[in-house]
Amino acid sequence: MTMQDNKKKNKHGCFWFIVIVFGVLLAIWAIGGVSSSSTENYNDNSTTHQILAKNYFKDYLKDNLKDAKSYEEVNYTSSYNSSKGCYEVTLKYRATNSFGAMVLEQASGDVFFSDGRVSIRNVRTE
Repeated sequence: MTMQDNKKKNKHGCFWFIVIVFGVLLAIWAIGGVSSSSTENYNDNSTTHQILAKNYFKDYLKDNLKDAKSYEEVNYTSSYNSSKGCYEVTLKYRATNSFGAMVLEQASGDVFFSDGRVSIRNVRTE
């Protein structure tokens, strides 16, 4: 075997090594084995997370209305309460009641984000 044959063999071996490593890394990434360095933190009172908490609370309310299609949002407040570890959300909205009349309502509740799950607790209506 000449020196040129050895160089060709090494080039091909290196190429296949790189292809295999790239394939393994791609497979790990595709199945979610590598987490991103910026894990989502919902406990920071950002505007985005406030709106997300409001939307989860709104969906919860709409699921419990007599006529979800009649829901009209008037306004809302949402802020992170670090001592409770949740977003406190208050929604003022209009919706039809059991008699078909449009009424103004207000509901408040706590929205918790933990372990990739959302839970809504302490719902109060006024």
